[in-house]
Amino acid sequence: MEEPMQCGYCSSCLLRRQALAVHGVEDQTPYIATTRSAASQSPLLPKPDYLLAMLRQVEDLRAILSTRLPWQGFVHKYPRLAAVVDQTAPYIGMAPDVMMERLLGLYQAYVCEWDSVRGSFEEGLLLDRAKMQVTA
Repeated sequence: MEEPMQCGYCSSCLLRRQALAVHGVEDQTPYIATTRSAASQSPLLPKPDYLLAMLRQVEDLRAILSTRLPWQGFVHKYPRLAAVVDQTAPYIGMAPDVMMERLLGLYQAYVCEWDSVRGSFEEGLLLDRAKMQVTA
């Protein structure tokens, strides 16, 4: 049997799992964190708390988006974002204010997507964590 290559708990895996959950697609990816080694019958990789870090990020984004001037809040927290817009917008032929609005929309969509799957998504990950702790 082939060993899984995806850990299941890093930020990339969490984003994959979240995106699939948002669209109602069953995630059939074999994850190291939830697959047991035939020899040891224990999980192959311990789980760091990437989920907590990502959920904190979502709350930070939500707080910034709820302010009267969200773009200024993003630039204050992430100063390089202004330079990205200044350098990228002309390159792709977009007005900087349009790019700013699109980025704000993207962050808003990201927060809303987490909101739509958060309960079931977190529950599944917490169950994975409980399985790991029982067998560790």
